[in-house]
Amino acid sequence: MGIADRIWDALAQVIKMNEQVVRLSVQVRDLATEMREMDKRLARLEAMLEIALAGKGRTPGTLPSRRLSPKTLKD
Repeated sequence: MGIADRIWDALAQVIKMNEQVVRLSVQVRDLATEMREMDKRLARLEAMLEIALAGKGRTPGTLPSRRLSPKTLKD
């Protein structure tokens, strides 16, 4: 294999890697957008929960705890 073939193969590999990097950057951008949307939805859900609990006179820290009875743990 001559030097020209090695150079050609290296350039082809760099072009392929560049295409992969571009594709991955688009995917990362899409995932970041999706994550921001989910974060907004979570914030709205948290607000709704706090409003609902405030209407019942509770705060998130005072939720009733549910413990399993020993009989339930054996099953």
